[in-house]
Amino acid sequence: MRDTTKRDGAATLPRDRGTSSLRKHHVAEQIRKAVVGLRLLPGHRLVERDLCEQFHVSRQLVREALNELSAEGLVEAIPHKGFLVTLVTLEQARGIYEIRAELEALASRAFALRASSAERHALQTALRDLEQSFVDAESLAWLPAKERYYSVLFSGTKNEILPALMRQLQGRITILRAMTLATPGRNKQSTNELRRVLKAIDRRDGEAAANASRVHVANACAIALEALRVEALAKAVAKKPARQKKAVRFAKNG
Repeated sequence: MRDTTKRDGAATLPRDRGTSSLRKHHVAEQIRKAVVGLRLLPGHRLVERDLCEQFHVSRQLVREALNELSAEGLVEAIPHKGFLVTLVTLEQARGIYEIRAELEALASRAFALRASSAERHALQTALRDLEQSFVDAESLAWLPAKERYYSVLFSGTKNEILPALMRQLQGRITILRAMTLATPGRNKQSTNELRRVLKAIDRRDGEAAANASRVHVANACAIALEALRVEALAKAVAKKPARQKKAVRFAKNG
């Protein structure tokens, strides 16, 4: 019989019949959702002891989960301090969006010229799924939907270097994307921008697709930079670093 005891609202895992791999995946997924959902703020310290108590797992397993998230760029290991939720500065964000704009423009142009009919159909489907994922404002369904959209897009470029370059920035892009999509109206605006990209792709107009992609990224950049400026101003007024206001409790079933 499995022990699924839940203490103080914390997520628990079955005591038996669960492998270390499944346990690590569960811990990593819960932290990932908390970061993307902005329940764990950038710069927040992830205390291994606290995570062990919440998930009822060993410190080794928690560290493995954090290392997985570190590889994704969502958290970072700081010598002598442990793990922190990745903090993106204003200048870093500006640089990330500059690179992202060119990578997505290249991808959209290449997709328009090289993608098969099946890949074009798959991209249309991915965009419809993304639009549907925004129906529930409280849901994080947009995250896998976004990942699916870009997976199809980059696959259709027939250029394996492009997605490899994008993966190096993915963690920080995800954190910035969570900030922009939390802005009222951005979901619909973003979808409309991507539809313009797809219309250009349907015409096999590579330059128009690239330009539409740049507009999409530029709009996201403006929102993210404004959010970071507001955050920086709030910190300056408070004269102390932002801190997590309360402990985050993770849902049992994710």
